[in-house]
Amino acid sequence: AAPRVPPASSFGVNPGPEADDSGVHNQNAHSCNNPRSEEQRNQRQGGKTDRERQRIFAALDLERHHLILDLHAGTGLLTWEALRRVPEGGVWTLAAEKATAIGLQEMATHLPQVERPIVLQGPLIHLAELVAERDESIRFDAIIGRNALGGLAAKTQIVQPLQALLAPGARISLVEAVPQHSQRLHQLVDLGRLEAGLAERVINAEEAIYADPENHLVNWDAQDVQALFEAAGFAAIHLRFFLALTKFGIATAANRPMMATTIIISTKVKPRFK
Repeated sequence: AAPRVPPASSFGVNPGPEADDSGVHNQNAHSCNNPRSEEQRNQRQGGKTDRERQRIFAALDLERHHLILDLHAGTGLLTWEALRRVPEGGVWTLAAEKATAIGLQEMATHLPQVERPIVLQGPLIHLAELVAERDESIRFDAIIGRNALGGLAAKTQIVQPLQALLAPGARISLVEAVPQHSQRLHQLVDLGRLEAGLAERVINAEEAIYADPENHLVNWDAQDVQALFEAAGFAAIHLRFFLALTKFGIATAANRPMMATTIIISTKVKPRFK
């Protein structure tokens, strides 16, 4: 029987029909200890997170007995869905913050012990060590994640060890928001009424933020991520771009919505030949 996972709305998963791509674009961490605020936040995000979740799992070839590793537990958006997908397998999930780990563990207490996710706590760069502390021999059939890499500086050091955690033929499916391809704020306001030269300075100042090679939040794009996985020995790397319309609580020229670009990165372990 499938694990008795609580209603999706309790974990920030929108169980309703797909909405349009409008919603609040917020990548900040949220506490798992307040289900009501989580549900309200997810309702605001609407179908955006639900669609991202579906795209992540669509890139995988999961079976009921598979083992899945979630690189970024967050509110449990992917973790709880993974439990539903592999009722005879298991799910491991990494929480960067202690409060997040505690929240996930508390949510899972009503489940039988064998059906609960294994919650690791620590920085993603220490993932291999955290997994080994629990089970040195475990190998996962899939690794998933939502905005797990983009905000971190040590992307190379994070991607390189992943292959050692995967079983032969395993797959990775990630979704990442790409700031480099995001719409700029100056495109949403009317700069025509500014004095000569000021509009250009405003534009240049904002573009300088995205061009900063020392800022790990913005100094990468989709091709950089692809190169990371190629260098780490992964095969069949696919990038898919999606444009989301995102409403912020700001006034914009002609009430135009913000546009945010996300990518789905899917790849698999190269076959091992003797």
